[in-house]
Amino acid sequence: MMTGRKKYALGLLAAFFMGGVSSIIALKLQLPPYHTFANLYYQWVRPTLVKDDPDEAVVPHIRIATEADVVRTREQLIAFFWPDGIPAGVPQVETDLSSPSSHAAERVDRFTVRMDHGITSIAYRFIPKNRNGHLILYHRGHEGSSPHHDRNISQLIGQGFEVVAFWMPLTGENSQPWIEHPSIGRLRLLTHDHLRFAHEGGHPTRFFMEPVVFVLNHLTATERYRSISMIGLSGGGWTTAVASAIDTRIQFSFPVAGSMPLSMRSGGDLGDYEQVSSQLYSIANYFELYVMGASGEGRRQLQILNEFDPCCFSGRAALNYAETIDNIATGKFDVMIDSSHGRHEISRGALTRIVSEILGNAPPSRT
Repeated sequence: MMTGRKKYALGLLAAFFMGGVSSIIALKLQLPPYHTFANLYYQWVRPTLVKDDPDEAVVPHIRIATEADVVRTREQLIAFFWPDGIPAGVPQVETDLSSPSSHAAERVDRFTVRMDHGITSIAYRFIPKNRNGHLILYHRGHEGSSPHHDRNISQLIGQGFEVVAFWMPLTGENSQPWIEHPSIGRLRLLTHDHLRFAHEGGHPTRFFMEPVVFVLNHLTATERYRSISMIGLSGGGWTTAVASAIDTRIQFSFPVAGSMPLSMRSGGDLGDYEQVSSQLYSIANYFELYVMGASGEGRRQLQILNEFDPCCFSGRAALNYAETIDNIATGKFDVMIDSSHGRHEISRGALTRIVSEILGNAPPSRT
């Protein structure tokens, strides 16, 4: 009898061979890029292997059962990030700037969030000509300028959404400061792995959260919105999942290709420093973060994963836990598997679904 591992290996070899052939055909016929290896693997090979793949059979480990559990765990997370409590700080604000890209906004402001160790975070606020009353925090993740992010932000502004666009720490226009470490000496913070050396004042993962909190502190004190949503891709999707778990001002959250429970990951999906912090996830694992982000009156979280994503968290495994999370959350949780493309991005279809969710015209759940 052929074992699961042998079937897996033979399946990969077959998919690799067929993927090479299909890539040539796709090139000749100018087909989309996902009509290649990933498409073959996920549509033809992986379905025959699911019963042999332990990742597909993971039972969600969730220690949260009630709203009181959500509140208690949220308080523990806040204390983990900030021993003195969630910060009340606000960003430095520069108004009426020229747009950093081709976004058709009536006004552009720049927010500068100054944190410990010389770490600063830049965010741009785009105010549309005709506001619809909804605020969207749009987190680009690791990417600097990207055509698909610019396209999405421009589309949202054109539809009347006010948008604040972020980058992850140490990326985009954000600083990469030098610090003095007591044991190592002078060190420049260039990657997220380096943040582990900037641990004074709270756990370093707080540097991912503080820009969002500071911006919300400012905007909720000076503006009134019909709703506040957060969208993020990749590391920005991770930030969206965690920020919405700790900050209930975020009503609707849409993490895209941002995370997967650690028990369901393998290989290149393990992620950066912040994705695998044992201290953080001993307080709230990913299943529990999703519950928290979707808990509270009127709160919703739609997790979007690209089925053929060449970077992170591809496949359809998230559908296995969607119903469990939704049953525990006191708001609404759902998963959308985007099979429309083969890129690491927020697709047009995903953005359309997001806008529908925010405006209250969402299509039936369970994609």
